[in-house]
Amino acid sequence: MTKNLEQLKPILQFLAKYTAMKIDSKWKYDPTMVFAVSKIDLLPFQLIDYLEMIKMYELHEEIGSAGVRFLLAYETGLGKTILAGLFLKDLIIKNNNARVLVVCPRPAILQWQKEMQDKFDLNFSIYDNLNDLKEKLLIASIDKLKRKKEKIDYRDTKWDLVIVDELHRATSKGDNDKGNQRYELIKLLSSRTTHFLGLTATPHDGKRDHFISRLKLIFPSLTEDNLEEYLKKYMIRRRKKDDDVTDINGNPLFPYDVTVKTIKLNVTKEELEFYRGVENYVKNMYGMAENYNSPRGLVATIMGRLASKYF
Repeated sequence: MTKNLEQLKPILQFLAKYTAMKIDSKWKYDPTMVFAVSKIDLLPFQLIDYLEMIKMYELHEEIGSAGVRFLLAYETGLGKTILAGLFLKDLIIKNNNARVLVVCPRPAILQWQKEMQDKFDLNFSIYDNLNDLKEKLLIASIDKLKRKKEKIDYRDTKWDLVIVDELHRATSKGDNDKGNQRYELIKLLSSRTTHFLGLTATPHDGKRDHFISRLKLIFPSLTEDNLEEYLKKYMIRRRKKDDDVTDINGNPLFPYDVTVKTIKLNVTKEELEFYRGVENYVKNMYGMAENYNSPRGLVATIMGRLASKYF
């Protein structure tokens, strides 16, 4: 009996090594493995976009190309966090030592932490001070972190993946404009990470120079000349009204059935003169105000709303 076991030992060792290698390869190279370890009900368009990101990741791993860098521009409610979480989880499956930083507005910190825990079984720490930068998985308030930009620069801390939620809060007017503190922080973080995901429901604020500058945070080599090429390849835009935003059965997630009616208002001459007077007053006040949040801007906003309410 003992002799038979000795004869079988090499075969058993081979089978053990083969099984271990098979399991390891599945975790590392099967792009659908992440779904088996995540508590999500994936929608068809999310799967398409996730596989697009994985395709870029595989290219990076095979030939050493630039890391995965995307602008995820889903409208609110379509699952930007889910898509980012899928890629994040897949990265950690492939590299258990991956360092990830999520930067978001302060009110969204606990939501991000809960989503990552509940749906992907990932325990993120919340940034409090510079010592927390050593954490592998960290969520930080963008406004708290921006005040430490110089010290972060000095520390030379690096990440495998940086995710910036509500990227539109970072603004710059162009190459000759330094940008606000958020912009400068994200610019630094982008240079310190291999992979970068920018999330926003409103990628374009109507100002082309702002839009291009914001995209340069993700793609430093972007220019006016190659803008359309970058948008086609690296911006994932989904709107609720899109035909492919459906459930697994092909039903629209947000069916639109809108009937537009024009209602004629009977406005007296006195009412019209009053409203135009208030309108001119508001315009003048806005003209003198530095921004909408200044005292003059607030007064103008309140007066405009009052006039609209009682008109």
